[in-house]
Amino acid sequence: MPAAAEFRVDSALSRLPRWMAGVSLTGGFLLLLSGRARFAGGFAVGALVAVLAYWWLYRALAAALDSGEGRMPGRAMAELALRYPLMFGVVAVVRWTGWLPFTAVIAGLLVPLAGALIECAILAAGILGAYKKEGGAQLPPPYEGCGLPPGQIQS
Repeated sequence: MPAAAEFRVDSALSRLPRWMAGVSLTGGFLLLLSGRARFAGGFAVGALVAVLAYWWLYRALAAALDSGEGRMPGRAMAELALRYPLMFGVVAVVRWTGWLPFTAVIAGLLVPLAGALIECAILAAGILGAYKKEGGAQLPPPYEGCGLPPGQIQS
């Protein structure tokens, strides 16, 4: 039976793409409402490329870990090989053509980071809530479990 921490990680992995989609849609919508349509387009292009690159990375790692072989499947390797050239290619085309604001595409490429920060905050709140439910608001000492005997820990 999996531990509670494994369930938290599995649910976090399933929520992360939703957070990325939410940040992408909310950011694009707010930029459109502010009257910055070109910036919203650049943000959407960057976010789409970043989420696609995240999805490819996730699938490639899952395939590598699930395969019992010593090497990664060919399709997963191809997706990983295309990941960075695609991102750099989109950024280069936008930079050289001036079709969309360069900073907007870069901001869109940060969407996975924003999704991960939201998920980290949720996990941290869940961990802190679990400690409070266990009979007190005290967290474990910062050096607990570091391998030193309690007498050798100096604050």
